[in-house]
Amino acid sequence: NDLFTHVDADSPGSDHLIEAVTNACDEVIQMRQSEGLKLKTDFEERLSTLEHILSEVEKELPKEFQKRINRLKSRISELLDGTAVDESRMAQEIAMLAEKADVTEETVRLKSHFQQFKTLLEVNGSAGKKLNFLLQEMSREINTIGSKSSSELIVNHVITLKDEAEKMREQIQNIL
Repeated sequence: NDLFTHVDADSPGSDHLIEAVTNACDEVIQMRQSEGLKLKTDFEERLSTLEHILSEVEKELPKEFQKRINRLKSRISELLDGTAVDESRMAQEIAMLAEKADVTEETVRLKSHFQQFKTLLEVNGSAGKKLNFLLQEMSREINTIGSKSSSELIVNHVITLKDEAEKMREQIQNIL
């Protein structure tokens, strides 16, 4: 019942109330800033991990590409079973099939997303929705790399990339 009683703004009790509310607000702001700095550090560490793993994937791509070409040639040779074929035409077809498995575009976009994410971490103010969007885009690129790859090593790297990106997404959900 006394919750809505009128108190004169100049009364001694109102000064204490205003001071208590101000202190509480200051503590909340300080706590949010501290948590934000910890999240920023976590994001930076995870981005560093993502960049390192992506560089490992890129190192494997030429070998993966060559293995894929060799598998295609071998499979075509089995299917033809000695039948004469135009070698240049076969080389073109193999190159086109191998090109479909190329993930250069995805790795370039993923690196760009990493850089944009880092830039947004330095922005003062709210960036949660933009960070969330970038993480969605990163996940798409990571998934495409995974779906185009047949190398067990690259697929294992993709699984780690997905796991790290998911951990970042979970943290972003806490600040949206």
